[in-house]
Amino acid sequence: VVSEMSLEEVEETFRIRAVLEGFAARLAAERATPGGIAKLEEILKRTEALVDGQAPERLLNWNTRFHDGLNALSGSAQLQQLLQAIHDKIVRYRRITLEVGPARMQWLQEHWAILRAIRDRDPERAERLMAQHVHRKKETILAHLKASEGEDMEGKRWAG
Repeated sequence: VVSEMSLEEVEETFRIRAVLEGFAARLAAERATPGGIAKLEEILKRTEALVDGQAPERLLNWNTRFHDGLNALSGSAQLQQLLQAIHDKIVRYRRITLEVGPARMQWLQEHWAILRAIRDRDPERAERLMAQHVHRKKETILAHLKASEGEDMEGKRWAG
């Protein structure tokens, strides 16, 4: 069961995720095989077909496949385990970014830019772009939670 997190916990968890996924992208740029890169390209092509649709759960599935696939390209089982624990903790919050229509195209473009950095074997750029991507998602989620706090949590306060 995924428990509710305070705004402070959401922010901290996404900050940790940004560091770890940035590191995974760095390692992927150093270690990815052409076959692994081709798999990520195929995932993004399949995702593009869903971006304008009304299937947020399918979109979340393909988004998760991209992140999991990239993390696998890092070649670090320990890093993958840490990121899986974080993803399990924040899955309900990741859905928010898929419900905000304009944000969908932005994060898909960010995925392509991250993949280009990996394909170009540019670890610094891959790490920076991934960290920025996760931080932008965090900001979208926090803005949504703060806006809905007044609607859904009238009379209550988030811890944080």
